[in-house]
Amino acid sequence: MKKIFNIIEILNDLKDLEKKIYLDSPEVFVDFADRIAENNLDEMVLFFATKYNYLSIVKFILNNDIVNLDNPSKNKQFATVKEHILAAATQFNAKDIYDYIVNYDTKLEEENTEDDDIETFLKTVGEKLSDLCGQVDLGGGYYKEPNKAKTSQSQKEDVADAKPNTDKPETVESTPSTAKNTDSKVEQPQQSNMYEPKFICPNCSCNIFETGYSISEKVNYKYSKDEKKLVVTSKEQENAVTCSKCGYTIEQLNPAFLENICTVQNCKKCGKDLTSAGIVTKMKTEYDSESNSFITSKKSFHCAECDSELTDYQVNYFKL
Repeated sequence: MKKIFNIIEILNDLKDLEKKIYLDSPEVFVDFADRIAENNLDEMVLFFATKYNYLSIVKFILNNDIVNLDNPSKNKQFATVKEHILAAATQFNAKDIYDYIVNYDTKLEEENTEDDDIETFLKTVGEKLSDLCGQVDLGGGYYKEPNKAKTSQSQKEDVADAKPNTDKPETVESTPSTAKNTDSKVEQPQQSNMYEPKFICPNCSCNIFETGYSISEKVNYKYSKDEKKLVVTSKEQENAVTCSKCGYTIEQLNPAFLENICTVQNCKKCGKDLTSAGIVTKMKTEYDSESNSFITSKKSFHCAECDSELTDYQVNYFKL
């Protein structure tokens, strides 16, 4: 029978996978953690589960029909999701996952055949028991013998059910206040177009922008003979952030990166909201002698207010 994995069984693996992705690339980790928090286990999650050889996560995604291997891949280098994941399994030497994907269609067909056999068996048993007992309950469904004579008690019940209801219907009068409440329109609060930054702590899975975080600063002192006291000679922020909720220190996380996340909708130069000011696309073209035409060699995106070029993170965020 086809086995359906409970997501509780893979929570620890998902948490470990998040930590490994963070160590490789904090920027990718942000996108990945968002998908996990939203239970969006898509092709990206399937790819990283393959890259780091988490067969349990791959099984969960496929056995629950979350991702169809025959769907077109979001990676344009591959025609289908299956081709993409098989290539990843080959590249990262995930042999168990490769074998599982290759044989997945065969296993699925066998599992479906077993399901059909069991369903047929239960139906046959139900029909045989129905002959003996009149009816049998299998998982909430009843099999009844159609030609069995009704008892006098059941006939009385049928007559009672068929008899029209001659009782005076109950009338409910609405008060003026009730009518007023019914006619009045409920105003829905308007949702503001507001960007909410997220960075998920790899230890406790909270959004550190909501729970808070702290940064460390390296301060150098020296004794001043003139002032006869210690004076600060230099200050430098360290590339580490500590989650205020669990106290876990996220190493090699540049505080400036968190600032960029906070201001992703705003121009880095003039501070205007790009969703209001607008974005201008600029394309540089070069003449191609072979095709006898101009081709685009470079494309860039700029703030419509001050012409400042958007950062790579902003370009990815706005999906430009």
